[in-house]
Amino acid sequence: MRSAWVLVSCLAVLSCGDGMGDVFGDGQWQVRCPIGAAMCPGAGMEVDVFGFDGGEEGVRASCDIIESGDQRIVSFQLGNGLDPSLAVNGIVTSSAGGNVVGDACRLTVIDDGNTFGGVEQGRCGANPPSAAQPCQVGPITFNRDGEDGPEMTTTVWCVDLPAPANPSILRRDLTRPRMSGVPASIRLINCEGI
Repeated sequence: MRSAWVLVSCLAVLSCGDGMGDVFGDGQWQVRCPIGAAMCPGAGMEVDVFGFDGGEEGVRASCDIIESGDQRIVSFQLGNGLDPSLAVNGIVTSSAGGNVVGDACRLTVIDDGNTFGGVEQGRCGANPPSAAQPCQVGPITFNRDGEDGPEMTTTVWCVDLPAPANPSILRRDLTRPRMSGVPASIRLINCEGI
């Protein structure tokens, strides 16, 4: 159903599939309290981003893909209005896609006015979440011939992601809405560099 809507929207604005149109963001996530966390208000709002960057829905969607030898370096941001938003920077993968490699990946999510992750606290990579790397990203897929245009897809899952303002107390998980332990899904269409 969502894909059919993208196709209809693309036909209306004539921008998908030509590599020149606005970025289309499609992501669903929820920031929630870790299981057993004391003094935590519960699950944050369910976020559903689905639209063109700067469109009427207030969607913010951007992505950068830089080719570097046989690797690609990927960064993206998604959000509805100002808050909440999700940004992942420094994802390194092969030029064909696949697992995240190296340790440059960083994730930041804003929920209810609080920032979680970031440069120091938001390490991400291919491995399941741990204290040293609270977020798992990927694998990354690139499809130049996607149904709605050139697309990149991935998943994101964080456990005990600290807030830089108070990392010992403020911690959150990032998952698919209403599904603890299930990674959030991300799809971006018309990213330059695919």
